[in-house]
Amino acid sequence: MKLAAVPSISRAAVAVAMLLSTGIAPAQSTGHSLSARSAAPVSPAGELGVAGAWERLPGCARNIAAGTADQVIVTGCEPRASAVRDLFRYEAAGSSPGRFVPMGGQASAVAIGGPDSQGVWAIGPQGQVFASTGGVFDKPTAAGTVSWVRVDFSATSIAAGPDSVWIVTTRPHVSPYGNVAAYGRLQCDVVGRGATPCRVTGWSELPIAAAQVALGDEPWIVDTQGTIQRLSAGRWQTVPGCARAIAARGAHVWILSCGASTQPGGQEVLQWTRQGWAPTGGYGQALAVDSRGDPWVVDAQGGIWHQRRQRHPQPFSTVLSDQHRSSKERP
Repeated sequence: MKLAAVPSISRAAVAVAMLLSTGIAPAQSTGHSLSARSAAPVSPAGELGVAGAWERLPGCARNIAAGTADQVIVTGCEPRASAVRDLFRYEAAGSSPGRFVPMGGQASAVAIGGPDSQGVWAIGPQGQVFASTGGVFDKPTAAGTVSWVRVDFSATSIAAGPDSVWIVTTRPHVSPYGNVAAYGRLQCDVVGRGATPCRVTGWSELPIAAAQVALGDEPWIVDTQGTIQRLSAGRWQTVPGCARAIAARGAHVWILSCGASTQPGGQEVLQWTRQGWAPTGGYGQALAVDSRGDPWVVDAQGGIWHQRRQRHPQPFSTVLSDQHRSSKERP
């Protein structure tokens, strides 16, 4: 893939949904359900949050992506060929914990975007990227019913928004801190909900190295050293802090911190605020954030966690501080 270098980015508003192209689809689901096994027991200090703050969901996962409301997709725990895993879609169940059901296909990572977050992109073996052809969240999905098409680029990390798709390519950057990052604008012909054919109108290469990319109101990247940067007013700005993973949706940005963790759950979960990165008392190894700003986290044992922010009666920033302090005081 040949990408043209650009010094800055103009974020033109483009109607977007799913990438469609010709090619092979990811391997279909083998029919396995998301493992119902719980994560290995962990100490209270290593659990995600405190009682009432985080909700544990059934199943086991390794990676996770979120769109609007309860649009969530995970990769399961059982490995398949070439480091990919079966894909599962979340089904909400009112006030009760929902469940994850097979949606067909296998991937190492997933992104959700497009109008109403109806588009799904998946990274397959050797970094090939596939796009769903629609209907993922419109109706109950049986294993193997989601169709996929190959997209003409490869990636190690992917993020999708309402008008663009951003990737970390498989090509090393000239600096030692990651691979070349790029973004593509999409032009779509809306022909009905869940059926929105789109085409790439052009790719632009970014003058920056990255290991992970996230897309909220602004694009964010993390390099192999944990340096966090965001694109603001056409310029990349370094943000204080260090991250191993990053997720964004709208104004909501969350990271997994770099520091050596003594908790079995993984790295500390932090939320971006006007004052910097706020601790949450949680730990994980993969994370996503939905359009409400609710975080979804996978811990180091594969446990899946969700926090509904609107349930907190006091300001969220205060709750975060209280949770962090409480977790530190536990034996």
